[in-house]
Amino acid sequence: MEILKHLAKTASGSVIIYRMTSSEAAVFAAGLPSAFRDCYIDNGEINSALTRASAGGGTISRGEVISNTVPDNPSVMSGDFGEIFSYFLLKEAYASRSADGPKKWRWKIDRNRPLNKTDVVLFSVGNVSSPSDLIVAAESKSRATAGSAGQFVEAFKGAETDRASRLAKTLIWFKEKATRGGDTELLSKIKRFIYSLEDGNGPYEKNFMAVLVTDINFETDEINRLNTAVQDFGEIEAVVISIPNMKDFYEHLFAEVPTT
Repeated sequence: MEILKHLAKTASGSVIIYRMTSSEAAVFAAGLPSAFRDCYIDNGEINSALTRASAGGGTISRGEVISNTVPDNPSVMSGDFGEIFSYFLLKEAYASRSADGPKKWRWKIDRNRPLNKTDVVLFSVGNVSSPSDLIVAAESKSRATAGSAGQFVEAFKGAETDRASRLAKTLIWFKEKATRGGDTELLSKIKRFIYSLEDGNGPYEKNFMAVLVTDINFETDEINRLNTAVQDFGEIEAVVISIPNMKDFYEHLFAEVPTT
């Protein structure tokens, strides 16, 4: 799925801005529902649920499996939309580094509650550990309505928490999930960063990001609030993704998530 071609990239001071026009939003929306569904559950897991139901003498439809995985809580839908959109955008932005990371939304215990982990984590790792290996950690916040002002500042605070401690805790959680799921490829990537000292893997690059996904009408207000609250961004990169009529955009997206 391509995202960047639908967005115009610009900047306001140290803040990178990606803007989507109304015409691009209409084109782009058509390809998103399937990609978003896959972030919550893939076809393999759906088919496994149907097989187990059949083996037990019962029936469950694909729609039932999917609808009990994808959130329908409005505030969680907004937050998840921002996180998943950020995930896809950053993967494409770091495509030259072949960066990739787990779809952590598949590991939710409660579909209608957010995960208290680093929002987006991407890895770029070569066959042999080197200082050019990269980990990207992003805190994503969403603002779709006038009443939720100050989300960019909150994203920045979250990015600082990731840098101080939360990313390390998230990597341990990833390791547990990868081990339980038998995902040796992901486990290898995670261990490169967790055990950089113990296993002699050495130093690596770290990019920490604060990402705001906002209705385009609130873009300027949110940037001004961040610049007022934070004079020195330090090691944290600030990114804004502006979408026209964002609330309608993500509500339509979730409504169109395929159930067949």
